[in-house]
Amino acid sequence: MVIIEHDGSERPLLDLISESEIIISGTYQDTDDPINYVNEDEKSCLRPGALIIDEGVIVKDNILDFKTAKLFITTR
Repeated sequence: MVIIEHDGSERPLLDLISESEIIISGTYQDTDDPINYVNEDEKSCLRPGALIIDEGVIVKDNILDFKTAKLFITTR
């Protein structure tokens, strides 16, 4: 996955995520096929102490499903 900067240049999304102290995801998701922006093997790229806020209530069927939510705090 890539991002397009304001100047039109492109770079991997993981580069931006690894630079960020606060990451907010408010993506409208398909609950049957969700997008993972940081996979298990990529989480070591996160900054130590990074805060991730995933607005998990933005889903296609508008059902609040908090039982699938997981808390993850980096402590390196």
